[in-house]
Amino acid sequence: MSEEMNPPIDEELKTKLVTSTVNQIVVELVNTRETIEVLLAKGKSPLDEGVKDAEGGLWSRALEVWGTMPPLPRPVDDAYRLYDLGVANEALAYASEDYQSATKFLDEAAIDYGKAIDSNPAEKYFIEPQKRIESALAHYHKLESQSHPAPAEPAPAVPTHKKNPSKAMS
Repeated sequence: MSEEMNPPIDEELKTKLVTSTVNQIVVELVNTRETIEVLLAKGKSPLDEGVKDAEGGLWSRALEVWGTMPPLPRPVDDAYRLYDLGVANEALAYASEDYQSATKFLDEAAIDYGKAIDSNPAEKYFIEPQKRIESALAHYHKLESQSHPAPAEPAPAVPTHKKNPSKAMS
């Protein structure tokens, strides 16, 4: 029987639970770095030039290649170009240094992934990125609202009644 088949002892279980809890809290409070493995559409020869750039980490260049190439003749094939555009925009979002740029790229990625799904709804690999983008956008919006809390509303003016001095003397 392998170790994976044996239940964890109390200390291992506590450690796993604490680590999991801390990780869940940290991602809610700050930007974190994590690696996300994504698939790129290959084999449609015009897409391959952008794939080489993307695999080399040249996301802006890959975005330019896929964005300036004419759509593939069949919509089900072009869905893969749109998907790759989404991947490039998503990568650029995560590399962005500021909230506005990140959310702009994430919005573009969501549009690209949505178009890919519309063009080829049977492709199962197009669904997960759309969910990931929704989660990332929610996270960025939450972080932005925490770093720039809404201004407090001024306290309501409390009317004070002053006696009219001229009437008070009468």
